[in-house]
Amino acid sequence: VNIDGFITRGAEAFVSREFKPYKASISLSKTDYSLSNGLKAQKKPYESATFKLEYKYSDSHLFAMSVLYNSRRYEYTKNQTKKNTLKAYEVVDLKYIYSKNSLRVMTTIKNIFNRDYETSMNYSTQGLGAQLNLQYLY
Repeated sequence: VNIDGFITRGAEAFVSREFKPYKASISLSKTDYSLSNGLKAQKKPYESATFKLEYKYSDSHLFAMSVLYNSRRYEYTKNQTKKNTLKAYEVVDLKYIYSKNSLRVMTTIKNIFNRDYETSMNYSTQGLGAQLNLQYLY
């Protein structure tokens, strides 16, 4: 990869606000990624947005939702003669965190709407999934 020829132009914005017991944040970016040879950089979205909402029910219980949006991206064949378009996608995740003393239990449901999307041509991505993390601090 020729990093010297990578050109990035764009703007990003981030806002976070807390209205107890809620906390919300949004991150937006509009970026043009180009290479010095005139081609667009591969797999880089022109627009992306992340929205997060948290609800702290009590000191022990936290519920959260995140939404990620990435606009279309491009990927070239090996000899860079053909440009393939990767479609825009959005993914929604839900999270629950339980904390008590030294114990922390985090559960996440990923891609709750089971969206089929590609971050790279011909490679599948995770559909609906679940994750459980246990943490004990001592």
